[in-house]
Amino acid sequence: MGTFPTSLALAIEKKSRRIEISLYCLARAIESFFTCMVDIGYLPQSTNLKRPDVVIFSLSTAVIMHCYAQEREVFRSKYLNVLDWVFGVPPPPCETPCCKNNSAV
Repeated sequence: MGTFPTSLALAIEKKSRRIEISLYCLARAIESFFTCMVDIGYLPQSTNLKRPDVVIFSLSTAVIMHCYAQEREVFRSKYLNVLDWVFGVPPPPCETPCCKNNSAV
């Protein structure tokens, strides 16, 4: 009940930031949902997996790195600049190893 009025705050937020804030809130809501399900007893608490947040972070980072390497156009320019800084600027398309092999033939 209390989350609905607070979610209305997105209506006054800049449109360019709404998606990022919504995705952040969605991640926290999913985490909270599963924590409540474990506390109630609907889901068994995993004794083998001590830090599920690390697994989720690793999978998310893998998806981001794959998209960065294969589909750079899906990122906004400001995010692409940060990823270029973190991972290093990729070589131009004609300097990749598969392109060099094709041009040598």
